[in-house]
Amino acid sequence: MKSFLVTTPLKESWPSKDNKIVFLGDWCTLYDDKKFLYDYKHTISDYHWNDRDKLKVDYDYLNQLFENILPSLASKFNKIHKVNYDTRYWKLILGPWLMVFLSISFDRWESVRLCFKKFNINKTIQLLFNEKDMTPICMEDFSNKIEMDEWNHYLFSKIINYIDNKIEIDKIYPNKVLTNKVNGKQKSGFFNTLKSVFFSLTSFPAIYSKIFVYHSYLARAEMLKLNLKLNQIPYLNHVKDNFNKNFKKENYRDWELKEYDHNNNYENFICKNINKFVPCAYLENFNLINRLTDKKFWPKKPKVIFTSNAHYMDETFKFWAASKIKDFDTKLAIGQHGGHWGQGSFNFTENYEISISDKYLSWGWTNENKKVSPVGIIKPLIKSKNNKKKDKLIFILLGTDRYSHNIQSIPISSQWLNYFNYQIMLANNLNQKIKKNIHFKLYPHDYKWNQIQRLKDNLDFSTFEIIKENIKYKDIFKNCRLTISGWNSTTFLETMSSNIPTIIFWDEKYFELRETAKHDFELLKKAKIFFDNSHEASKHINNIWDNIDLWWYDNKIVKIRNLFVEKYSNTENVLKKIAKELNNC
Repeated sequence: MKSFLVTTPLKESWPSKDNKIVFLGDWCTLYDDKKFLYDYKHTISDYHWNDRDKLKVDYDYLNQLFENILPSLASKFNKIHKVNYDTRYWKLILGPWLMVFLSISFDRWESVRLCFKKFNINKTIQLLFNEKDMTPICMEDFSNKIEMDEWNHYLFSKIINYIDNKIEIDKIYPNKVLTNKVNGKQKSGFFNTLKSVFFSLTSFPAIYSKIFVYHSYLARAEMLKLNLKLNQIPYLNHVKDNFNKNFKKENYRDWELKEYDHNNNYENFICKNINKFVPCAYLENFNLINRLTDKKFWPKKPKVIFTSNAHYMDETFKFWAASKIKDFDTKLAIGQHGGHWGQGSFNFTENYEISISDKYLSWGWTNENKKVSPVGIIKPLIKSKNNKKKDKLIFILLGTDRYSHNIQSIPISSQWLNYFNYQIMLANNLNQKIKKNIHFKLYPHDYKWNQIQRLKDNLDFSTFEIIKENIKYKDIFKNCRLTISGWNSTTFLETMSSNIPTIIFWDEKYFELRETAKHDFELLKKAKIFFDNSHEASKHINNIWDNIDLWWYDNKIVKIRNLFVEKYSNTENVLKKIAKELNNC
């Protein structure tokens, strides 16, 4: 039977109810659409990365493709901008975007390809968006756009047109006109003007700094101490530049990449279409951003640049750092900025960060790469006061994009639904007196999963609280008796380092560990800190709730968790170790 393909939840792209629909994935049907769907004859195509072996194979392939395609992009961009910069320069600038774009485009490609292979698709509707509206301004804008149904519909349409020219396509203009998202403008007013002047005056000495510390993840007081150890004045103005989309008369997008393998349709698609998805920052705004770097009170000839996250989203910083590395052989030190690094089986971002850095400062772990130096956790610890009123159970949940965006060993895309149900099983198995003290910390981005309503509909109790987004992170754990961390993230490293009783709970099917970490988590299992079974986890929590300290401070438990913290979130002499590594770069 012939079927109608729907790629997103945009209702304008849905057919009439007398059609048999194949939804490309669970991302097509929002939680609020449940009743609406009863009137449709529909099937949801299986998600190809539910095969986690395929996910790992594809991860390895995309890592290699990233390295293969980068030199071609570098050559193309050199020609466009009439420069002659090496591949590392372009890797520092293009790398974060290229890494994510290859991941998402391959995922969307495979979803369409395998759906066509399984179902007899004969028709679809494509919404004709303005291509300029789909072009991202910068990496931050790109990260926003790839969450949008409209942008993903646009990408799916490009893929469908390339894969199958026999399918009947109804092309219509959408009712909604997209407006370009532009980074927020700087706040005006006397106080902010005064603040800007203050930062400008205090930033001037940074011009002479040999070691430039920028967006390190350290608290401000710790950053001041680090700079004192480095015998220099700290740079305090960490505000990103804002710039608009800039389409000039000169056509920066009339090009393609040379095809690598004529038999690889996906790679050929990328070569012919990648020009449409490159952020303006790297084409139309390239000269503008280079001029912005000249206006910064940043070092002219730094010996070392140290950051933990500016290399990802801050375009002006990336351009500046790439030029200093190119011109003066400046060394780049990158600090670990989250959990999963050093533990997860695969992580595209970790791979990229180590590859571009001269020194990678981990929170305690090492690997075979000599660039990795363990310094300890580069984040403020959570201050938890001892008092008798501790009654909260803080339950921390993961949120992932409905559309995948980057590959690492966590639940991806619609696998979040299985993840969520797994966490619900644990909560429902807890004793009633515990349930009335549960406070859920939801992921700050909902991604249209409707997390709160799902909790209300699936929990067998209604006494839980949702921690408000405006609550300061340090205040979340006040009166916390126990925290449950439902995913491989920063939070459980922070709570364990801060000596807050912690349970780690996830399905090992979706949170694969690297070989060097498996033994460490087995020890946590023995200590009843880590669980992958909801009944065992809930039974343990029910047993210890009235006297958690008896478990948490048991000598054997203390020894095991101290070994774990020492390796993955070490707190000993962190600033001293960072200063030493930066001085030795």
